[in-house]
Amino acid sequence: AVDTEAISGQLRAFVPESGERAVVIEAGLPLPELAPGPRLLKRPALLGVGPLRRESGFDIAIEALADIRTRIGKAVLTLVGDGPERAALEAQAAELGLADVVDFRGTVSASRLPGIVNQSSLIVVPSRVPVSSSAISILGGQLLRPVIASSIGGLDEIIVQHGSGLLVVPEDPAALAGAARRLLSEPGSAADLGRRGRTLARERFGWDRFVNAVEQLLNSALAPAPVGSNRDLVG
Repeated sequence: AVDTEAISGQLRAFVPESGERAVVIEAGLPLPELAPGPRLLKRPALLGVGPLRRESGFDIAIEALADIRTRIGKAVLTLVGDGPERAALEAQAAELGLADVVDFRGTVSASRLPGIVNQSSLIVVPSRVPVSSSAISILGGQLLRPVIASSIGGLDEIIVQHGSGLLVVPEDPAALAGAARRLLSEPGSAADLGRRGRTLARERFGWDRFVNAVEQLLNSALAPAPVGSNRDLVG
């Protein structure tokens, strides 16, 4: 089983015989106990969560922040996660004069993440590569935070354009900055996206739906094979 059509397509490309056997079960995430908090407007805060690797694209987010602050001077960026690119990202922030407004939180426990999301205005997922799923995008929706993500395999299935967030061209800091400025300067539109994101997270990425889908897949796999089917063949 895979959790997006994009990953299913990649699987079929590399393993053609997987064909009809590949089942898409979209990711599910339990609702956090923490209730959604008010979005920060006086000091807009962007949040990125993931490994600090080139593939995650957080250098794009830092470059975009410099652009955003030319119009919205109080904007800040928080990055949660760690990885081999941390030193390079810290150096980039310092070179752009952003050392004091890019907060590197390092790795945090899953239980603390909802509180950090509640302290943000919006979520950024500037990935350079297709992803199998994006838990932070779903969590952002659960907590009424709009998401800006790369229009790339997997993410474009989770982030419905103008539904729960905005999709932008990958590796384009100007596009990311423009989308962020739009949402930060139009709080009504951002709030609408957040509400739609919460509905999407509940109806499409709900935990009960995910568990039921996995149980059905397991039951199907364990059911006796029809006589004469390929599953009866040995060797």
